[in-house]
Amino acid sequence: MFAFLIIVFSVIPNFVWLYFYLKQDPHPEPPPFLLLAFFLGVFSTVVALGAGLGLLSLIQSVSGAERALIQNSFWFMFIGVAFVEELAKFLMAFFLLRKSLVFDEPIDAIIYLSVIALGFAFVENIIYLVSIFNQFFGDLSQVVYFVSLRFIGANFLHTLASGLVGYFWAIGIVRRKNPQYLFMGLFLATLIHGLFNLSVMVFGMPIYVFSVVFLFIVGLFLLRDAEILRQLKTPATLINGLGGSGSGGKAES
Repeated sequence: MFAFLIIVFSVIPNFVWLYFYLKQDPHPEPPPFLLLAFFLGVFSTVVALGAGLGLLSLIQSVSGAERALIQNSFWFMFIGVAFVEELAKFLMAFFLLRKSLVFDEPIDAIIYLSVIALGFAFVENIIYLVSIFNQFFGDLSQVVYFVSLRFIGANFLHTLASGLVGYFWAIGIVRRKNPQYLFMGLFLATLIHGLFNLSVMVFGMPIYVFSVVFLFIVGLFLLRDAEILRQLKTPATLINGLGGSGSGGKAES
């Protein structure tokens, strides 16, 4: 029963956000690719954790500083956590879509990166909820409270940050300036992710609420820009640049 509740509470926020993001796509993606993207997001947590721990060990061996001191440092929250996680999620999308015919519209970059982010958040949810259930076992109101915070904050953070990377990736392809725009997207995603983590770990609930409001404001701008991406016409040369050669892999609806 304990494990079942953890799985349920871990999945529900992801399905809500997944439904919301998929509604933004005028040409639905093939379910097998969406499922693959989700599991690549799950795998990206392993990649990010391994890279983060490797970086932590390297810094500790070079500097001689205490492990906890490095982990809680301002810069490690941004580089060792936020940047590593955003890069891991992007690399999953890059290897999934780079030669795939389903990547035939600019909006697909946002869709697939958001699904990958939900896979990443799913694993984080499980880790987080195991801790919460152990701490507040028997107090359902406390569990629901923390699950709600997780749903509103961290799950949305991951999809928003990855959505930003996807948006700049797509715009970079459209404007034939892929590296510059992609780096900008990774930088902004890392900045937002790092600031959110900092607000949670250092400043507490009042700043956390402000951070969530800020995330939703950024999300509104991303939705506006996603609407622009949806309306872009993709000529054959762009389709080739997005998903390899040949025609797109989705039927027009």
